Order: sequence, then structure tokens, then C-alpha cells
Amino acid sequence: MVRTYKRKSERASYGSEALGSALDAVQAGTAVRATSRMYGVPAKTIRRHRDMKVSAPGITTLGSKRTVFKPEYESLLVQHIQDMSKALFGLTTVDVRRLAYDLAEHLKIDHPFKSPSAGIDWLKGFLRRHSSLSIRAPEATSISRAVGFNRPQVSAFFHVLKDALDKSHVDALKIWNMDETGLSNVHKPVNIVAIKGARSVGKITSGERGVTVTVLCAMNAAGTFVPPTFVYPRKRMVQSLMNGAPAGALGLCTASGWTDSSIFMRWLQHFTTFIKCSPEDPHILVLDGHHSHKTLEACLFAREKGVIIVTFPPHCTHRLQPLDVCFFKSLKSAYNLESGNWMTSNPGRRISVFEVASIFANAYNKCAAVQKAVTGFQVCGIWPYNPDQFNDDDFTASYLTEEPISQSQATPSADPAVATDTSTTDPAATTSPNFDAVPTDPAVATDTSTTDPAATTSPNFDAVPTDPAVATDTSTTDPAANFDAVPTDPAVATDTSTTDPAATTSPNFDAVPTDPASTTDPATDIATTSAMSVSTPVMPPSSVRFKAALAELSPRPHIAVQRTRKRKTESAVNVTSSPYKQLLTEKAVKTTAKPRKVPAKGKAKCGLNKPADKCAKSVQKKVKATARHSSVPTTAKLNKAERCRGCDILEGSKEDVELQQGWIACEGCGKWFHDVCRGKWFA
Repeated sequence: MVRTYKRKSERASYGSEALGSALDAVQAGTAVRATSRMYGVPAKTIRRHRDMKVSAPGITTLGSKRTVFKPEYESLLVQHIQDMSKALFGLTTVDVRRLAYDLAEHLKIDHPFKSPSAGIDWLKGFLRRHSSLSIRAPEATSISRAVGFNRPQVSAFFHVLKDALDKSHVDALKIWNMDETGLSNVHKPVNIVAIKGARSVGKITSGERGVTVTVLCAMNAAGTFVPPTFVYPRKRMVQSLMNGAPAGALGLCTASGWTDSSIFMRWLQHFTTFIKCSPEDPHILVLDGHHSHKTLEACLFAREKGVIIVTFPPHCTHRLQPLDVCFFKSLKSAYNLESGNWMTSNPGRRISVFEVASIFANAYNKCAAVQKAVTGFQVCGIWPYNPDQFNDDDFTASYLTEEPISQSQATPSADPAVATDTSTTDPAATTSPNFDAVPTDPAVATDTSTTDPAATTSPNFDAVPTDPAVATDTSTTDPAANFDAVPTDPAVATDTSTTDPAATTSPNFDAVPTDPASTTDPATDIATTSAMSVSTPVMPPSSVRFKAALAELSPRPHIAVQRTRKRKTESAVNVTSSPYKQLLTEKAVKTTAKPRKVPAKGKAKCGLNKPADKCAKSVQKKVKATARHSSVPTTAKLNKAERCRGCDILEGSKEDVELQQGWIACEGCGKWFHDVCRGKWFA
């Protein structure tokens, strides 16, 4: 079979679009010859298609070969593939081939496919016909990020940011972003030119597993970078670790190599030294909401120096943080390239933590460009301030679950105390959100400027939109009962002013949406339906039925089970605001006044000057073989006589028999005690 056919003539090179435009012009009254000269379509061709003397009027077809699915069907399939990709459930090539086979079988369409999937030739031709599709390597995205990046969270962040911008009146030079990333002394090799067909291709690295060094970077919306900070996994800092580091860089160390509240305070001092801010000339710092960034010490220091700290919502930094979006990926790639060059220039040597700073400096100097910083803030909508940077398609993946959004997330406010206060909200609108509300396609949505203001002041962020391409009026009857039903006019279908509210609160998800493409001309549709009712031959499946088959054979995954939260949901906050400072102060007071926690029974150490990791284990009770409190001694209880570490009474002695006490042992150190003596030694 010829996979790449080369045309041998110029027949029908004008295309179906020009032919359709020519037919529309003729129907509007333009002469055939004038239309032929205007669109480059032969006059005879226009007459044949006008007089319905061809099998597919308005479509250019050459030869006897036809695609398995009609062009309109393939367009719906393309839309479905794109929607699944936006929802982070993209279809593989095998999935697409199997779906094509199942569709052809389900709709009784003639096909040359062999079970259980379409052939690779069909897939190649399908991708060649639709250039909007390509095979891509997806980036792993956790469920937390997929669900966490939702409109309520993002709206709350932009509300807090807007409040900070209005109060500080900053410009691009005074709005900063800080984040940390990890560098390993065992780099990831870049692509190389190697032998074609080789089973495996390798390149030398420093080892199997490396040591991670944390680097803190910061940049502003004007393209200025603050010298980076290195955090090494060491107990003691030595100056040789910073050999070759970027100018002005700071070197710190922790036991784990990770950042904590003390490291953030050191960085904050380093940061304020370079930007020269003050309460009269404040700067805004946006960063992730890690607990080390939201301490009382950091809040007080930032307020003193004139730094307004705004945190991102949880699991949203992959879309909202400029450093993650436009800088760290290129920085990591450049670092891996420089590491490979270092290994080539120093054969036989390994990259240690003492070489990381100098290698990183070469990569950092190449990547720390003004354009990257400016673009990063722009695409995230931070500067210039653009709360509408993300559209409905960007939040498609968040509709994976019907989990309700807490009021602290749905109520954007810079004041945390206000954000969590639900006493003023409408109980009818918040206690039982309508998760089944399915909005229509934004492209065909009617004008809501005349709707009830009460309905727009508290938007339902939890509404779960369906596929925009297939969204329809849910107040109509189920089209699935009649595939040949005449679709309604979009202008009428989207008018919800007279819709019964009871019908919209619980839409029928099994309803098969109508074909938007078939609703452009109601008169033509009615005429076609009349002709279908008269003719007896079975017509091919409609677009509505094809959509129904797509929804049945390849449904979009959805989680209806709500997860149980073990901790309080967080959102974007202004850490340096007075309300949040008050919360941090109250938390610090509670922590200081909190009484010492009494260990649970059997969970304390015995206090016999043994290592804590051994004596802190659970205590296992071991009673004598005889009944508890029995005065009859036995020799089957232990391998040898033990003395109580509390009262120094020998086991089995007269005093032991008189006590009538059972024995317990510390599982950590193995020492034995009477029950009555345990309170003296066990905390």
C-alpha cells in the first residue's frame, strides 16, 4: 500500500473550502462564470455540485478511495482527542486506533480495520489530515496539581495580589518572585549523536545517586536577578564550596540540604540587602506557601523592611510561578550541558559538591536573561496584572472531581480571618453547591448583562463544565431517544431566561448534545428532515449519534467520591498583612502555653540513660505464667531471675510474692519493672 501518495495532476487543487464558497456565491445570485474566475473553480464543477449531480456536494473527492469516517466525524474525533488532552487524560496512539475501530463497529460503518484496532496506516493518514494533532511526550502532573489549579483558587490569588498592588503602587522593578530548585552532582545527560539502531546508548556521569544542593533564585518583572543562595547538605559551611559561584551569591548549609524557616530568614536578609526596600518604598515578593515562608519571625522582619509577601495557592505554582514557568527548565538543561562538558574536560574525575557552584555559575549566566523574566511574569498574569490570563480550557483538568471547594478558597480575600468567615454567606448558595450544573459553550453563551444581579454576585465556582464543543441546552428532551431529531436554533437553545430552574439544577448527563454545525441553517435542516422522512433508505449516522458513541466508548474519567481532608485547606494569603500577623501571633502564644503532652500508655521511655531511639519504643507487658496477683511463685515466666529496676526486689523472692504484682519490660532496653513501680520510671 502506498503510504505517501504524490499527486500527478492539479485536479481539485482549489480545495473544498473554495468550492463551498463558490456554491454560496452562486446561490446568492452571482453568475457561474464570474464565480469561477473569482474562486478558481471550473464552471462545470460548480454546475455539477449546484445541481446535486455528485455524491458529496461541496466536497472535493478524487479517485475511488475514501476515508473511513466523514470529514465532520473526523473533526469531532479530533475535538475529543484535544479535550482529553486538556483534561490530562490524553489518548495514546494505541487508544486512538482502538477508538477508531470501536466507533466503526458501533456505528456499523464499513471499514478495512482488523480487530482489535485500526491500522498504523490509518493513524498516519489521520494525523497527516489534521495538522493540529501531534504525538507529544506528556509531563507528569499529579492529581493534586490537576485538581488544585481551579478557578476559585486562582481568583483568590489575584484578589490578594490586586489588594497588595493597590496599597503599594509598585512597578515592574518592585515585584519579585522567589523559588528554590535542586541541583545534583549526578547530572542528566543531554541528547547525543550515536549509532542508529543501537540497543542502548550511554554517557558517563559522576555516579548512580548524587547529592542534592538547593539553590534559591529570585527575579523581578523588569528582568533583574538577585544573586542566588546555595544550601548544602552539611553541618558546617566551608568557603571552598563557593569557589566559582556567581558574584554576590550566598552559601548556607543544613543537615538535610533543604530549606527551613532559618534558611528563609537568612535569604530574606540577603534579599533586602540587594533590593534596598523600606516601608516608604515597599516591594512585593510572591512565592509558594511553604510553612517556612509564613512564620511570625519572617512576617515581622518583612514588615520592618517594607517587603509585602504574597503566597501562591497550593499546587498552583506550575502555572502561576514565573520561575517555574519560564526559567528553571532552561536553567536545568543548561546545568546538565555544563556538567557534561565538565566531565569531558576532566576525564576520570567526579563532580562533587565543591564543583556544583562553578558549574552552576556558567549555566546561570547564560539563562539569567531579561526576556525570560519579563515573559514569565506576563504569561502568569502577575505583571502586567491580568486576572483573566487563564480561560476555561486551562481549568479543564480541575473538573476531574466533584469535591466541593471550601469557603476559604471560594471567598477570595486578603484577610484570612475574612476568608474563612462563612457567617455572611448565603447558606442556600454555599452549603449545598450544585456540582451538576453544566454551563453552555462560552462561545455561544447568551448575553448575561440583563440577568438577575443576585445570580451573578455569587458565581458558582464549583460548576463542572462539560465539553464546550458538545455543551447544549439541558432543558430540552433527551436527543438520545431520537437521533434524527431536528436540532434547535442556537440563539434559542442558549436562552435560559425562560428555562425552568428545576430542570437546570440537575441536568441529564446522559443527554446527547446536538450538533452545533447542523444548527446554522434551521430552514435547511427542516427541509432535510422532511426529505429523510419520505425516503426509505437508511441514512448514515448523524453527528449527534457519533458524539453519543464517542461519549460511550471513550468517556472522560471522573471522580465522584470525595476524599477526607486531614488538614485545613490553605489558599493565597498576604503574609505581611495585619490580620495574618495577628493569626501568627495567636498561634505562637498557643504554642508557647501548650502543656507538655503526656505520652500514651506504653509509648514512653524508661529513663535509664539509654539512647532515646531505643527506649522510646512501645512497652510490652509480660505477666507471669500464673494469674495476675497470684502469690504462688513460678519458674516458667523468665529465663533467669530479674530485679525490679524500681524497687530492686528480686523476682520470686518473698518480697516479690507479697507484692502480688505483675512484671513489665521496656522493649528498648530490656529492663524489668513491677506494675506498681512503672510510674516512677516511665514518663
